Amino acid sequence: MPLVSFAVRSVFAPRDLVFAAPDVAWGDLATWHGLGRAAGVLLLTGTFPAATLMAYLFAGMAIGRLDLTSPVVRRRLCFGGAALAAGAYAVSWLATRVFGGLEAVYQALEPAAASYGMSPETLLHLDESWIYGTPPTTTWAWEPLASGASCTPFDLLVSIGIAASVIGGCLLLAPRVERLLRPLADLGGRALSAYVLHFVAIRLIWDSDGDGPDVFALTHFVAFSAVALLASVAWRRRIGRGPLEWAMARFSRWPDQVLRQVHRIGALSLVCRGFPA
Repeated sequence: MPLVSFAVRSVFAPRDLVFAAPDVAWGDLATWHGLGRAAGVLLLTGTFPAATLMAYLFAGMAIGRLDLTSPVVRRRLCFGGAALAAGAYAVSWLATRVFGGLEAVYQALEPAAASYGMSPETLLHLDESWIYGTPPTTTWAWEPLASGASCTPFDLLVSIGIAASVIGGCLLLAPRVERLLRPLADLGGRALSAYVLHFVAIRLIWDSDGDGPDVFALTHFVAFSAVALLASVAWRRRIGRGPLEWAMARFSRWPDQVLRQVHRIGALSLVCRGFPA
């Protein structure tokens, strides 16, 4: 998907390193053209587009269907995930540092860097973390980068490998320090709610005038993490499934219920046809 996204965006939504991500307004949902534009933003051109991030969803589904009670599977996740992350990062390093990928990126950045009065290296260093899942389309050399939040193939592989390694490592440690890891398990069971609500928290503490606290500061990370862990533990003990997890579970049952009704109606019609008028 990163390569498909790059090819499609190169034609329909080209961008350089410094750009404003397209927004979706409520008015876009009132017309067919607006709906098409909104779908394009959500899937391909917006901040962290869904089409590319589906890689994480499929990886999580695959891991979730393994026999996670097996010590062999746990070790494979832990050490195999670490090997995947290290291997992807090593290949990315070779492609960018040895075989000239980074030089091609610098060349593509030269016009913009000159307009800002800085070197391409400085411009990349300042803005690399703001790619937000849609690498520039100025050259294919962006795709071998493994920068965090870039959603290139190597970024996805490194992230999936690290995640698999952490999951496998925690599963290996769980029998030995179950009480210590229980809060992490409670948070993991309510990850969707925690993820969405932490954006709400960011919105509440962020000053739109730019004078507010640094939302990316370490103290805020610690505060978010502590609140999420405590809230998840309390929610599990008193209520159970997280609020958004509950809503998603209910929503995901609708297609099955609709199909069951269709099958019943079809079966009833076949039975009725067997009776004479």
